[in-house]
Amino acid sequence: MTTNIVNVFEPAQFGIGDGATTQFQIGGPRETLTSITPTGVWRQDWQGNQRLYPTPRTNLQANSEVVGGFGWQLARTSGSTGARIGPDGALGMSLITQTVSPGPGYVYPASAYRPPVTSNTVYRVSVYLAKGNSQTPSFGVLDAVLGTVASCAIDWSVAEPVLFAFSNVIDSSVVAGPHDTYKVTLVVNSGAATSLVPVVYPDRFQGIGSTIYVGYAQTDLLGGAYIRTDTAPVTVTDYAASSTGLVIMGQVPAIGASLTWTGSYTYEYREDAPTLADRTVISQYANSPTLRQLIRNMDEYINPDADFDAFYDYVWNVETAQGFGLDVWGRIVGVGRMLTIPASETFLGYQEAYTAPTAATGAQPFGQAPMYVGAASSQTYRLADDAYRKLILVKALANISDCTSPSLNRLLSNLFAGRGRCYVTDTGLMEFRYVFEFALEPYEVAIMTQSGAIPKPAAVLANVLQVDVPTTFGFNEAVMQPFGSGVFFTSSGLIHAS
Repeated sequence: MTTNIVNVFEPAQFGIGDGATTQFQIGGPRETLTSITPTGVWRQDWQGNQRLYPTPRTNLQANSEVVGGFGWQLARTSGSTGARIGPDGALGMSLITQTVSPGPGYVYPASAYRPPVTSNTVYRVSVYLAKGNSQTPSFGVLDAVLGTVASCAIDWSVAEPVLFAFSNVIDSSVVAGPHDTYKVTLVVNSGAATSLVPVVYPDRFQGIGSTIYVGYAQTDLLGGAYIRTDTAPVTVTDYAASSTGLVIMGQVPAIGASLTWTGSYTYEYREDAPTLADRTVISQYANSPTLRQLIRNMDEYINPDADFDAFYDYVWNVETAQGFGLDVWGRIVGVGRMLTIPASETFLGYQEAYTAPTAATGAQPFGQAPMYVGAASSQTYRLADDAYRKLILVKALANISDCTSPSLNRLLSNLFAGRGRCYVTDTGLMEFRYVFEFALEPYEVAIMTQSGAIPKPAAVLANVLQVDVPTTFGFNEAVMQPFGSGVFFTSSGLIHAS
């Protein structure tokens, strides 16, 4: 048995998050670690590559993900929680709207939830923002007695927000996050303040109707990764490393999060220690030297990494799976690849029934199509991979959905990201609608109306409503068309969902 020292100068991966595991092992097969000295540990996830700390960190700001809701006060503003997807993919952003003017409108923590701080100490105060309709929001830090401790204005007339007009700010940063969100951080000295209250103004010029999305507030000393809080501050220790190389994470790494480290460790190499290959041998063959040596030789000569990567990409990861892999996922969630889709048919009809999304189908002028003959014909198709993937995701979400409006809205925003507005509405009389303000592809209509995978509450009818906004007459607030520029909505855009 020999003792060795390993120095890791460049960040090396030691784990991948699966959404459940918190313990990860540093070291290789046959290495028995006797000591470890990390010089840095990082987690790459939706927050970027975040440095982790072996000492406790505290987010002093309670109710961090319900800005404008419980534990927060609204001055000349209204707040709607869960109004937008946040950087982590959850509905953690609130919509803050200025409702009264003159006078600044803002949102800030209620007195019982204001972060207590130590005087003359440097703190980091941050929030995640997403653009509303305001181009001139602002962000600051207040004390209940002293008033404004620090502040800055935000120029959002460009693609990415720019901070300016700083007051008592030691340092600041704007970091782009997923889903078009931005983490805005102010580094401030508390001075004589007894609390540091994050405050967000939808519009520094106090325009009524000005909006901004806010969430994920944090006030802390060290900085680093975001810590979620409820009704009280939360303290976490990012990681703890034992002398044997076992790293225990203080928070569960998200699925796909990459864990890396630098530092050094010492280990003893044991010839008789079981290898990874040995662990695949069932007990009745454990004492067979010939069989074990053959397996060890295969483990040494054959590198299965490429096969593992291919299996992950083509089978395990539903976002990239193809062919057979998607068929496996379909059997798991309970939906087949064959789907009946209505045929694209044309018929003679009035000009008012014509819409741009159905230019090649539906109503046509004289000499272009025959008379309408009744129910449209249909055909059964084998879905291509991309269409089948969407059907699988719809069915998977239906399997776990509680069928409330927030969960269904989140489902739609994930499935149709970047396509336009889509949401559910409760029409009463045990019926609700999936509303799409854009044209669906034929296979998407079939998925929503004929696959049986669409989630809906028990004993409630569901309809799919497609609205061609650029050609439909309606109210200005809904971005519809005025008199003389749009046609009335017709029932052809309303389809019963099975």
